[in-house]
Amino acid sequence: MKRIFRAAKLAVVLAFLAACGGGGGSLDNELGLRVINASPDAPPINFRLDGVLWFPLDYKGSTRFTALTPAPREMGLEVVLPGDDVLIEESMSLLAGREYTTIAVGKLGEGGSSTLQMLNIDNPMSAVPVGTTRVQFVHAAPDTAAIDVYLTALTDSLDAATPSYTLTGFQQVSAQQDFSSGEAQSWRIRVTPSGNKTTVLFDSGAVTFRSTISLLFVVVTNTGAGTAPISLLTNDGTFGGEVLDVATPADVRVYNVSPDLPALTATAERALGKDTLPPDPPLASPCIYDPTLASDDVLCVAPPPEVTTLVTGLGYPAAGSYTSLDFSIPPPDGYLFLNPDNFYSFRVASSDVPETTLFGTNLSLLQGRRNSLLALGLVPEPVNGTVTAKILTVLTDDIRPVARIGRLRIVDASPAGSFVDVYIELQGTDITAENASLGGLGSGSSTGHFSFEPGIYTVTFTTAGTKTVLASADVNAVSGSVFTVVLVDTARATSSDGTPPEVMVIDDLL
Repeated sequence: MKRIFRAAKLAVVLAFLAACGGGGGSLDNELGLRVINASPDAPPINFRLDGVLWFPLDYKGSTRFTALTPAPREMGLEVVLPGDDVLIEESMSLLAGREYTTIAVGKLGEGGSSTLQMLNIDNPMSAVPVGTTRVQFVHAAPDTAAIDVYLTALTDSLDAATPSYTLTGFQQVSAQQDFSSGEAQSWRIRVTPSGNKTTVLFDSGAVTFRSTISLLFVVVTNTGAGTAPISLLTNDGTFGGEVLDVATPADVRVYNVSPDLPALTATAERALGKDTLPPDPPLASPCIYDPTLASDDVLCVAPPPEVTTLVTGLGYPAAGSYTSLDFSIPPPDGYLFLNPDNFYSFRVASSDVPETTLFGTNLSLLQGRRNSLLALGLVPEPVNGTVTAKILTVLTDDIRPVARIGRLRIVDASPAGSFVDVYIELQGTDITAENASLGGLGSGSSTGHFSFEPGIYTVTFTTAGTKTVLASADVNAVSGSVFTVVLVDTARATSSDGTPPEVMVIDDLL
């Protein structure tokens, strides 16, 4: 029987640095318990307490401390899979006046190779002195060897620094240490291989520690954008979040799924201005004042933007590779960004006439995230009495590979297909007696990534409400694979209507 699983999303809150911290509770009759998912290849994990579902958490998700009464407890990790589910249980005697943290660590892996397990941390419940921040580190990155962790001032060199923590391997837990913070103080966290100061695996940039906060940092595998192998999960007992390497970019890829668009060029632009104070009174001009360019008939000239080419000569139908946009890089000397550093204007042009923008969109990117930009639609001319203009639509890409699961996303980019139903069935299945997996998708619509038992699936698009097949394609959804399946028109000319539609399959991990 086919089983479809939609990954649960649990937001990680980045406001931990401003939080009040602490789990609270009475030392006499209460304790605190929180849970964290640090397994990089597992689907969402159900944390169970005494046999009952307590919290479902996706990778990097965490909870606050929950106050419980002392008692023997049964903790469990449950992974719901298309085949056999995985359940790991452990008995724990939870005592009053303690703060317990249960972390899902290791890899789910394939059957027989799993290292998924519980890592339990037990700390006393005690107040953090005013003017200090209590810090503890956990090594939960299974593919990273022994590490040194340095907490320093922002401009300190590592040459003369001594590690604040040395974690000798996976699952190592440091002692808690109190660091001076005053009301708020900026620190810099750098992680290196143990004994090797010249190779920096992670650099946080400025991180603010606040008085009386107890911070747990969990070193985890980076599955987002960028080349840093690790990131840091944070939890202060109330809020959880993530600190990324300071140079972590955002990744963007472009799809050409507009059937009458020639080979395209796409760019990402950030507007620049001269780093010069404007005149007083201000000039009656919309551009940035530049005294080096002022003349009798030219009051000011806006400098050219900072431009990154995403693709060039991208034909139809096709998708480019991801391009990393690092907005931690400052503007050139003498210039400033007119908008926030992460604000980009994305523009699409014909590769034959790259200086003429056809259409585009503006987007504020998020560090570590990935997005796809789809060039959709037709030239703004009536087609069967309907005008469909071209747009550059934005999809959020969650392409973390998950063990024992294949993942598929569906996009309808076919103006000719009108509304469609989608059948996702194991290869060889007759859809005549099957219900549609997705119903009534219109051109420009998309789904998130669904999870499937590994296998070869046939994705079939039909006219909505019928079994009339428009197009289909096979997808080998092996364990850990991630695909996007797009319904597109055949390439259009002035005398064609884009029928019959066809299917484009994109491997999201390439």
